[in-house]
Amino acid sequence: MPDPADYPRWALSWRNIVAPCVKCQGRGGVTYKSRAAWRETPRHHRIHRAPTYAVCDQCWGSGDRDRRWANLREMEAHASDLQSEIHLLQRRIEALKGS
Repeated sequence: MPDPADYPRWALSWRNIVAPCVKCQGRGGVTYKSRAAWRETPRHHRIHRAPTYAVCDQCWGSGDRDRRWANLREMEAHASDLQSEIHLLQRRIEALKGS
């Protein structure tokens, strides 16, 4: 076990982090002001006020500013687009079945 004074440096090297994320300092997560976490929108600020620890929205959990993990916002938006396309195709199929 490392010396307690060297723990932050040891933890970064253990996770193979060369350039720590500025926002989370290499932890991969941050405390957000609301439970909305990285999904924050103006609407969430009125509804959820409890602080929440969640994945960092700069490095997306990697802790390294140069090696970001998958952007969850982009993935969620893409999934939503795909769901819309599926719904549209299902409606077209039903229309074709009915004619």
